Amino acid sequence: MMKTLTRSILDLTRSSKNAVSIQCGRRFISSIKATNLDNALLVYGEIPNKSYLQVRGPDTIGFLNGLVTSKLLPTFVKKNLTTIEVSDEKNKKDTNNNESPEFNEKKGNWGIYNAESHNGPYLSRFGIYSAFLNGKGKLVTDSIIYPSPGVVNDQTEAKIKLYPEYLLEFDKDIIPRMLTSFESHKLHNKIKFEEVKNTKTWDFFISFPGLTQNDPNPWIDNVYVPLTYLKNAEASNEFAESFITSLFPKISNKILGFYIERRTETLLNNDGTAPQFFRIVTTEDVDNAFDAFNSEAFPFTFEKLEKDSSFFKQCKLQYGFLDGSDAIQPDSLMPLELNFDYFPNTVSNNKGCYVGQELTARTYSTGILRKRLIPIEFENLSEQAVKLLNECDKYPDIEVEVDPKNQEPEPLQSTAPSPFGNSPFGNASTKLRQRKKAAGTLISFDGKYGIALFRIEHFKNIYDTPTPSKFFLTIGQEKIDVTPQRPIWYNEWKSSQ
Repeated sequence: MMKTLTRSILDLTRSSKNAVSIQCGRRFISSIKATNLDNALLVYGEIPNKSYLQVRGPDTIGFLNGLVTSKLLPTFVKKNLTTIEVSDEKNKKDTNNNESPEFNEKKGNWGIYNAESHNGPYLSRFGIYSAFLNGKGKLVTDSIIYPSPGVVNDQTEAKIKLYPEYLLEFDKDIIPRMLTSFESHKLHNKIKFEEVKNTKTWDFFISFPGLTQNDPNPWIDNVYVPLTYLKNAEASNEFAESFITSLFPKISNKILGFYIERRTETLLNNDGTAPQFFRIVTTEDVDNAFDAFNSEAFPFTFEKLEKDSSFFKQCKLQYGFLDGSDAIQPDSLMPLELNFDYFPNTVSNNKGCYVGQELTARTYSTGILRKRLIPIEFENLSEQAVKLLNECDKYPDIEVEVDPKNQEPEPLQSTAPSPFGNSPFGNASTKLRQRKKAAGTLISFDGKYGIALFRIEHFKNIYDTPTPSKFFLTIGQEKIDVTPQRPIWYNEWKSSQ
């Protein structure tokens, strides 16, 4: 396995003289490109606002499975009227034509169960993107769940054999709420949890030279596909160890968790030039993880660029992604509105009961969803407008620009007749103008990039017409132009309508 993976890493390239340019989402970032046409590019930076809860013990995975939207076990917890799964068998295991993973959920640090792929369920030691909901089905926070430690070797082997252990990633401000939630749900579960403070978080992405948009993206065949064939803990441990030690041999024993960004999988399947994003969690004594990056694992030279956390946040916004509870008002949004159903193994449609499952299940089964999150760009955002937007205590409305020549009269709504005759507050025949619904609401932004919850009824006019409507939001006395961008999942969503 290790030799195979090493060959895979060496194969992550193609030869040509095309310039290396980086796209975050679909937008070209002109300031990020390699100076040499034959060089690959590593862009990295430390992410300062992340904290971690460690959860361990024999009942850990069952405990987490009842709290998150991802399916972490191959059995259905139970069935009720609002459970999406229609099978009548309780505790039924995943069934498909592919081999099912082998593991004991209560013994051994075996990694994390991934319920869906083209090759069926599999085990992995890389983190999984998931979410915590409140009892009403609204998002409390997203999270990355990391099997920990990231690498299995002689130094960690004794620890590996005990029981499952995970690091859960959150923004720092929501840690107290999550600790309270864990305590209230612990009951008789044999688990321990605590905040881990001596950590550092790093984001990075890698882009290869010599690729065109029509080329196969090398990350798909060399990483994504091999991952889905890992059906036992030994294979997943060996794959993770080989991958991580190939990239970071000097600090592999200090990597507590490793996440391969899978939300961009659709983009990578359709664009050979798309970069692959990663996140790693290390011990705090790692001064700069990328001084230890092993560029010799690749057959070309790397240029390294260090960026701040704002840069990486803007990249995620251009994809239309959240990254932590700081980007939202907790308890206000549904996971399907945030497109979590288009991310691999983020929301399960057949896991059974978990906190907030009822509304998610009902929305999924009825197909009634009126809004979805999309990436946007601002055209004329002033410093004063940024200040006012950051001070907003609610999501600002985004409205559609109406051409006065084509504007239809606003409909009037009659008030109900008063049984008491004339009223000092108006005649019984008073006509009220109906308030127009906003086209969307701004959820989060950084610089000129943002994400907004748009009404689905506007999608056809935005994405499938030669002259799409124009949108704006008003803050203070300023009118800010808003340009919706096409999300990664749009074609898949359109084909399902």
